[in-house]
Amino acid sequence: MKVVLAAGGTAGHLFPALQVGMELKRLGHEVVLMGSFSVASKEIAAAGLESIELNARGLQRDGFWKDCRAACSLVVAIIVSLRRLKNIAPQCVAGFGGYGAFPVVYAASLLRLPTLIHEQNVVPGRANRMLKNRVSKIALSFKPSEKHFIGKPTVVTGCPIATLPSVRPKGQILESLGLVPDKTTILVFGGSQGSQIINETFSEACEIIKGRIDYQVIHLTGRGKSHGIAERYQQADVRAVVHEFYRPLQELMSASDLVVCRAGASTILELVHFRCPSILIPYPYAGGHQRENARVVADASLGCLIDQSELTPQRLADTVCERINGRPKSDDFARVEAELYIQTSTQRLTQELLQLHHES
Repeated sequence: MKVVLAAGGTAGHLFPALQVGMELKRLGHEVVLMGSFSVASKEIAAAGLESIELNARGLQRDGFWKDCRAACSLVVAIIVSLRRLKNIAPQCVAGFGGYGAFPVVYAASLLRLPTLIHEQNVVPGRANRMLKNRVSKIALSFKPSEKHFIGKPTVVTGCPIATLPSVRPKGQILESLGLVPDKTTILVFGGSQGSQIINETFSEACEIIKGRIDYQVIHLTGRGKSHGIAERYQQADVRAVVHEFYRPLQELMSASDLVVCRAGASTILELVHFRCPSILIPYPYAGGHQRENARVVADASLGCLIDQSELTPQRLADTVCERINGRPKSDDFARVEAELYIQTSTQRLTQELLQLHHES
């Protein structure tokens, strides 16, 4: 069976598609990824999957002429997708969100192919909102998303995340970073692009925290955002490791006692899977969907939410100390993990996709 998976824009869209693609390949199916991948093409090649790059841009509403060019690129991408899909002749097509997925799924609907879209976030993104009336089925990561697709054929599958085949012991991970194995460890990061406001606020809060708890920090700043951060930790006499990136990030989660970060869908699920208490500072733009993601763990008391508009060094320091002294129980993480189908989401989503062919 031939399957086309479409994704683009961000790692949050691509990585679930990659997990499903690898599962389909393991089951003996032929898989092609289409979308806007840029440097992520290396990740697809490393997974042994074929990819087709589309020159599509997203509508950012940052100027009339820029959006005109983006709209034209999407029209061209739809035309290219029509030609490519006719050549591939897949039995079904799945879109994982983002501007790279939209033209592929739209073209598939014009060709009357069985189609599925997967929504990673609680609040659907623009591409999936535009496609919801054109597809055969809508797969959801979170049950609260159902209210955005009333009257549509939905199924809650959870969201595939990248899990590690094995995880080194916490002490070994920390020692490899030059940190103390038995010291309270806080991981700070701002998503794949980094967050300047999280970088600055936490590094300013570090001295306040030091006066109340003994701790060390792993801080991932994002590309080009590390300037001056390590120096602030040195001035505050706080042991810290500062990197722009680190892979696998999940390894750092498993070695941390608290995580301070944004609230992308994949991040939320990884925090639950690796039993990480968290302080979530949702990205306030892009429709505010990260705030609703954060509520999933905040409502379950596995983490807490601080709106960026209310973020100050003092507020962050107070919350860090509260969370370190009030760690959730492992059973609470296990319950939420089961509710979100984290262990089985890749298989559930793959089966829903394969079932499309038999239902059509």
